[in-house]
Amino acid sequence: MKETTNIKIDADLKRLFESTKEIHHKFLGDAAEIGIRIILTELKNQTILEQEKKRTDLEIMALTQKTTNIQKLIDEIASLKIPVVGNNGNGHDETEEMRNERFKDKYGSPEKIESLKRMMEKCVMNWDRIIELYKFRNKLEAREWFEKKLKEV
Repeated sequence: MKETTNIKIDADLKRLFESTKEIHHKFLGDAAEIGIRIILTELKNQTILEQEKKRTDLEIMALTQKTTNIQKLIDEIASLKIPVVGNNGNGHDETEEMRNERFKDKYGSPEKIESLKRMMEKCVMNWDRIIELYKFRNKLEAREWFEKKLKEV
């Protein structure tokens, strides 16, 4: 049984094949079948398939090793004793507690509060450092927190 198939082929190659048709007496489909049979015969030899199997096995081993390394990292990170910053489950925010404590330590006296107010008015705050020390997400959050804190004092 024959099946109709559309294939793309180099135009020069096709032209040469068709111009020599009177010599070889083959159609383009016949030549394609011959080429396919040659390829399948080579594959039957199994050297190509064995090489492909070995290459695939190596890829699988590399992925298995990578997966193992990732799992080790996950286990190491899970075993670290990292202090939790955030809500501890009872509605009390540890981050806010830490911020209040640092603020009190740094700006506990009325003189320091006045100095902080002047710095905020003049926009000379080192927001990058404050974000880092007080664990804010961004400058806006830090600024709003400090403004609220200064109104409370």
